[in-house]
Amino acid sequence: PEHVGRTLFTTPDGTMESLVLQQGDCNGPATYQSLMNFIFTSHIGVFLEVYLDDIIIY
Repeated sequence: PEHVGRTLFTTPDGTMESLVLQQGDCNGPATYQSLMNFIFTSHIGVFLEVYLDDIIIY
């Protein structure tokens, strides 16, 4: 994605870039919840509920 270049950090082993959501990001949980809601929009309330990393199927 277009944001990967903004996640660069340098270590003694070289320059690295992050391809996943980092823990500690100020909006990480809200971003993750929005993504889960987007992915499962048509199923939420029908047979599925999502809360952060918990998916309940009933």
